[in-house]
Amino acid sequence: MRFVLPIFFLLVCLAAPARAQSGAVGASYTFLSLTYPDQIPNGFGGWATWRFIDLTANLFPEDHPIVGRQVQLLGGVRGGFRGERVGAYLRLRPGLVHFTERFYAPDTVCILIFPPPESCLIEGTNAAVDVGGTAEITPPGRLVIRVDVGDTLIRFGREGRDAVWKHNLQLAAGAGVRF
Repeated sequence: MRFVLPIFFLLVCLAAPARAQSGAVGASYTFLSLTYPDQIPNGFGGWATWRFIDLTANLFPEDHPIVGRQVQLLGGVRGGFRGERVGAYLRLRPGLVHFTERFYAPDTVCILIFPPPESCLIEGTNAAVDVGGTAEITPPGRLVIRVDVGDTLIRFGREGRDAVWKHNLQLAAGAGVRF
């Protein structure tokens, strides 16, 4: 987390060139490679940008036996460079990730009984921070093609102990329209 503040200041400095562009909305396909627990949910979502603001909402509808379904909401700043047909941006988006199934908290030792004690399980909704980059291609007209690559850090709370942040690769590709 000590790298988040310098990245935020870098994005604020880079946001000036992005202010001249208009906004866009679109849809995307995404997957989130969870390092804990070892799952790779796939899903879809929508995104919106306006000047230096970047928002996204994703739904991972597949019901995984360990993590269940997930909903992800992220919103933050982006900054970068925009050419006539191509844009490249860095972004920092805090938000939330909700898991429909509660599972064992990372680095927690618990007695193996069923049902597990509440103190051994994560909360259903966890804080998240997405740090990554976006590439946009804008062919003639209003179409926008967007590819996102990022590290989604998820904070897992543990009762009576400090929370643990886990790094997770997230990729998304989609299209939208500029306005």
